[in-house]
Formats: sequence, structure tokens, C-alpha cells
Amino acid sequence: MRALRQKAALARQYGLFRAASAWNVTTTLLLGIFVDESAMVNGGDESSYDLLEPVAKADFFVSHSWSCPSWMKVLAFCHYFNLDLAILSSFLACLLAVLLLLLHAGSFSGIAQQSQQVLFGCLIGWPTIAFIVPYLFGHLTVMKSFWFDQVCVDQAQKEVKAQILQTIPAFIAKSNEMLVDKTYFERLWCNYEIAVRARTSASTSAIQIVPMWMPLWTLVWFITSSIASLFETGVQSPKFDRESRFSLFLSIFNSCPVPLYVYFVTALPFGYFCIQKIGSHKKMLDQMRNFDLRDAKCAVESDRQVIEVETKHTRVSAVWTAVQVLQLFDEALQQPRSFCCTTLESSPTTLLLEDSDDDPDETASKAIQAIRHVTSYPSQEEIIDQFNDYVRGPLCDSVMKVMGQEDFISLKLCLVVVFPVWLMGLAFVLGCDGRSDCETSAQYAGFTSVEQYMLTNAAVNLFLQPFISTLGLAAMLKMNHLGSTLKGSTGFQMLVGSILSGSVLKAGDLLVFAQHGILAVVVTQFSLLWLAGLLACLILDVGLLWLLFFRNPLRPTSLRSLAAG
Repeated sequence: MRALRQKAALARQYGLFRAASAWNVTTTLLLGIFVDESAMVNGGDESSYDLLEPVAKADFFVSHSWSCPSWMKVLAFCHYFNLDLAILSSFLACLLAVLLLLLHAGSFSGIAQQSQQVLFGCLIGWPTIAFIVPYLFGHLTVMKSFWFDQVCVDQAQKEVKAQILQTIPAFIAKSNEMLVDKTYFERLWCNYEIAVRARTSASTSAIQIVPMWMPLWTLVWFITSSIASLFETGVQSPKFDRESRFSLFLSIFNSCPVPLYVYFVTALPFGYFCIQKIGSHKKMLDQMRNFDLRDAKCAVESDRQVIEVETKHTRVSAVWTAVQVLQLFDEALQQPRSFCCTTLESSPTTLLLEDSDDDPDETASKAIQAIRHVTSYPSQEEIIDQFNDYVRGPLCDSVMKVMGQEDFISLKLCLVVVFPVWLMGLAFVLGCDGRSDCETSAQYAGFTSVEQYMLTNAAVNLFLQPFISTLGLAAMLKMNHLGSTLKGSTGFQMLVGSILSGSVLKAGDLLVFAQHGILAVVVTQFSLLWLAGLLACLILDVGLLWLLFFRNPLRPTSLRSLAAG
């Protein structure tokens, strides 16, 4: 649109568009932990802006709410850029550990002869460190450019700052992607920025929403799972009853060594983060559904005039200073600058020529205002209402398609946080259930060979256990959501949610041991009836997977409707 092209030309003329590195962004945010952010807005470091080189475009436009704590933004930044690197690093570290153990032992069964401390240190501790370090610091290697207001807006010179704020729509349009935190939807600037991006981008992945709860939840649950896995060091499986198929099944099904209270204690911290996630997600959606531009907040109230319209009444007509939101959504400004109206002594085109010293968009707005009462163009209030409807409708719907409802969590994130469970399973498989003699473990479990035992053990510990744990995380979130709907204090809701979550954890372990028992019976004492039971269990697993992650019609998709505008 014409207004954006003019703003882009202004930014190029004065070198206003500057970009920072990932290091600049995170260090500025960390500095905000020790310095009052409002002070940084009103009087930031002058040199931080001056040291940046002018650019034609940036890789990322970072939109955020100043009310969100800086340390949460840092973690969200790390999560978005470093998660995949951390996963890959941890997985490669695990493969390297297995390779070194295999070379040292000479065979997979020989690895079990190593001490349990060595096995758990190599297969759990080392991959955990290989995950956390890249997760927190991997972005320092990202060769990307960022537009981030705390760095890329001159906070010291008010005139330059005003020019930069006026040309922000051009910066948004000139950035490849837009990162936003999900605490921002009550903020005036943030809603406008995402609206500009939605109207100007043709990419289906141009807007990336980074929830603030997600990185802390990921780190806490990942570390908790790793520590819990370390406590399993040296635990040996019992000797199973092989007298009959049913006795073998019962001996495996009843072999769960975890006391009942452990499930509920474990569910408490998870319940806390679930309540936080549900509350922040619901607040975000409510803010969008009830959004009103007139009530939106500014971190610095003096910035409001850059977005809204200031109407001045004179004896002849109203003078309309059309900026930002009204330029974006005013139908009149999207039409060609020519009008036919005999009621005016001078046409709008003449006004444009006569007021050549004025801003073209402002002059056109004055002309349009003069004839608006005889046209079908919307009034100022109607334009604001159109913007409100846009945020409440298409924008909110698209965000819900990306983020889902408040009780939804992505399959990828669940797989990430149960990765330590998979590592623990790998340690059990290679450690032969805590025994240095794999033949003895195979005999105790009722298998005729070590290979048969290790393959079955791998199926249980490397597939069934992590898979059921993944389903359990999503189910626990839904249980906490159920608890959050009850009347009462947050503590009461969290307690109810934790009790329900603990029940989910216990039910998940019972399901794992039941399927383990059925699989052991099928492998050692084959029966078509037990095979049918195993297939039924697998169908149940797939059904739960669909129900928890894919049944929701508002599950994550691309922001296609946003990009289409």
C-alpha cells in the first residue's frame, strides 16, 4: 500500500531501519533484569542504537509486551531458536555415548557389565547436559538479524524516536518473520504490529507466537525427568512367574516398584505449570475476544498518539491526522487519490497540490474528511470498530488455529520433555535391567535367548514407555484444565488438578506394564488370543494419540488466514 511505501522511503532516507544480533537482543533483555525497563524506554543507552548499521531488511521483527519479565523473554527467545539444536545435540551425544560404550565393551550385552553409575552418567547425564547448554546458548551462533525496539529504537533522541515509531509498519513489512510473545494482546502497539504483519505478508509462517510458559515448563520437566531417571540407578527387575501365560502377565503387571504417593508428588510441579499455562492462554484469548483499541494500554502513554487519531475541530471542518491504524484500515486511503464531487470549491487533488509541504497521506486524509459526509466511507469510530472486529474475529481465530485451546499442548513439545524417559529406557535396555549378566535377566524374564529378551525390552522401554508418557502429559494438562474450571482459589484448583494428574500418571504406568506383560506372553508363549489383546492395546494407543493431539479442530496449523489478510 502507498502509505507503507512512503514510510519505507522515509526509513531509507534517514537510515532509520537498523538490525541487531541475537547477542544484542539477549544481553539487552538480561540488562533489563537489573534495570527498570521503564527507565530504559525513556532514556536508554544512546550508543546501543548508534552502533547498529542501517539495513534494508531484517530476518525477524520481535514484537513483545514491556510488561512481561525480561528473563521470561530470554528463555522464550532461547526456546524458539535453540530447541531443535538442543534436541539434535542431545540425540547425537546419546549416540556417541552408545558408540563409545560399544567399542569399549565389544558387544551390546557386554555394555551391561559396566557399572550402573557409568551407564546412567553416559546415557542420561551427558545427553542432558548436551541438551541444556545448546538450549540456553545456541542462539549465540545464529547468524540472523533482528529488529528489537529496546535496541533498534533511539531512546535518547525524541525526534528520531518519533520518526522510527512512524515507520515501524515498513520495518514489519521488510522483515522475513515476526516473533511475538503471547502476553501482548492487551497492548496497543503489539496488536497493531501483528495486524500490519498479517496485512502485508504472503507467507503462511510469517508470524510465530512464542508462549512465555513454554521454555520454563520444558526445562523444569526435562530436568525433573532426568533427575528421576538417575534415582532409578541399580534398580533390578524381579523374577517373573513363567508357570502359565496368565501368571507371567500378572507378575509383570504387578512389578511396578513406584509407590503410589510418588505419582501425586510428581504431579504437583506439573500442576503448577499447567495452571500457569491455562491461565495465560485463556487470558490471551479473552484479551483478543474483548479487544477494544480505545482501551488498549501503552507501556509509554505518549506513544498512543502515534497509533490513534487526534481530532481537532475547527469552524470549517474536522482535521484528520490519519496515522497507523487508520491508514491501514481506512477504505478511503486504499482507493486512488481522485474524487469527483461538485460540492467542494476545490477538489482533493487540488488540495494535494496546494499543500505540497504537508505529508501526502495527511493532506489526502484532510481532503477525504471534507467529503466523507457525502460518501460511503466509514467514520473514525467505524474504522476503529472495524479494527476491533478484525482483532476479535480473524486474528483471534487464526491464533487459536496456531496455539489451540488452553488445554492443548503440541506433540513435539511432549516428545521433547519425555526424552529423558527414553534415555532411561535405553539405560535399562543396555544395562539388562540393572544386572551385569544379560543371560540371567533373560531367564528371569522368561525368554529363551538374550537377543529375544533385549529386543522385547527395547520395544517396551524405547517405545511403549516414552509413548505412554507422551500421552500422559497431554492428559495431565486436560485434567488440570478440568480442575481450573472448579470454583475456588488457585491453590485448590492446583490441588485438584494434581490429584487428577497423579491418577493419570498411575494409570499410564499400569497401561505400560499391562502391555509389557501381554507382549512378553506373545513372544515367549505365543497365543492368537494374546496377540489379539496386544493389537487391541496398540489400537487403544493410537486412539489416545488421535484424541489428545489430533482430534481438536483448532490444533496448530499455519497462519494462512493471517497472511492472506
